[in-house]
Amino acid sequence: MQALLDLARADASVHQEALPIFLGAVEHEDAPSAALNAARGVELIAGREEGRRAWTKLIEHAPMEVAASCASVVDVSLAPVLLKTVERRAGVAIQVSFVRALGRMKYAPAYDAIVRRLADSDVRPHAIEALGELGDARAVEHLTPLLGDRMEAWEEDNHGPMLRVGDLAKRAIVRLGGALPASPARTATATTAAPMRGASGPQPKALPFNPFIYAPLLAGLAALPWFGIVAFAVLFTTGRITTNDGQTQTLDLIAGILPALGLLSAGVALVRGGPRNKTETLCLVAGVILCGLFAFSFGWEYLHPDPGR
Repeated sequence: MQALLDLARADASVHQEALPIFLGAVEHEDAPSAALNAARGVELIAGREEGRRAWTKLIEHAPMEVAASCASVVDVSLAPVLLKTVERRAGVAIQVSFVRALGRMKYAPAYDAIVRRLADSDVRPHAIEALGELGDARAVEHLTPLLGDRMEAWEEDNHGPMLRVGDLAKRAIVRLGGALPASPARTATATTAAPMRGASGPQPKALPFNPFIYAPLLAGLAALPWFGIVAFAVLFTTGRITTNDGQTQTLDLIAGILPALGLLSAGVALVRGGPRNKTETLCLVAGVILCGLFAFSFGWEYLHPDPGR
């Protein structure tokens, strides 16, 4: 078919015999290159209008591979045929090639049809690029939600870094003159840098160090040694720890000073803002538990003294 086309271009005397061959190939040829050369031959011999009918026939009725190949060579005068056919004919090859051709032709009436192809994961990357080529700024609102799409745009090859759908959307938005939303990293950097730039807005104040957070834990840890020191002091000075209920209650009252102070510190810590992190929370809870156990123990003995110990 290529040889016949070359011959027809070089020698007009063969046109009468070549035209039926070209027309027959348009009707029945399954090979894309042969079918495209046949349509070119019809246009060469029979004129532009007859050629347009040949191209339309291939676009609308030829096998998928042939029709998809046509989209890359036809001119903008056939854009209405491509738009009509893309809505009627299924198949990824046809959808992709027709959508790309409509975007490349900047055929404005194709805007809605291309936007609808964003919903098809097989066609989406090509629809994004077609919208970028089409030049309609309305597409930005449909492309922005795709910025976070990490799906690979097409099969990996060795011709460059792998592009993802979000990358294509970003490129198309920039091409259309749209504004890209600030990334979380950029926002965080700007927020951190604001005080350094002397921002006039009020800045949140960090909670100051709260020493009362650790007081209950220290008091709880010291409660048992403290009781031992008090008991030893009484034993050393009197020869016995207690001899009556009054001495027992006095000893329990003195021993309970540290746990009581620890619980009081916990209340003060909460009033002053409470823990700032998990470590401070654990220290405060552990201290309250220890002080609570000792306070309960000494308090119980205070109410039920045992002078015989």
